[in-house]
Amino acid sequence: MLKQAVACIAATLAVTALPATASASEAAPTVICYDSSQVRDWDEALGQNSWYWSGHGKTVTLGDTRLWPNEGCRPVIRFVPSDSMPDNTVIGPVRPNDRPITVRLSRAALRKGFSAERLVAREYGRIFGLPMNNSGKCDDIMSGVSAGKDCHNFWWPEAQVAQMNDNYR
Repeated sequence: MLKQAVACIAATLAVTALPATASASEAAPTVICYDSSQVRDWDEALGQNSWYWSGHGKTVTLGDTRLWPNEGCRPVIRFVPSDSMPDNTVIGPVRPNDRPITVRLSRAALRKGFSAERLVAREYGRIFGLPMNNSGKCDDIMSGVSAGKDCHNFWWPEAQVAQMNDNYR
């Protein structure tokens, strides 16, 4: 519980530390809000990934509506639990004014021993419009579960970060 609280606080601090204005050469990041109220057991993984993107993505910031209740952050993504294995469908790039979508977080994959942080990173990749490739490489987030249970990496390779940033320019 403490780890979850720290992860959520870290995500909030990273998001709220964004500059209020952007320079003429750099547009303000797109803020994509999500509702994670139905997947409280995923708080730590969602918080870590939100923190990561809020610090590394130049064009996208993620916000949990539970942490931003009065900021006018309309959830465009609703995370729900699922007992099936992860889906391979690209669903993005999702934009703040899109109709809300539902993303299923796989309890089946957790039971099989896959990393929650990596599963969430892959779901964010789908949200950001990155294609699945099932390369089996641990350093490739979009390889999904093909990288195996021992892969806990949720840090994105430069090429995928660049592609995500391009999707939101």
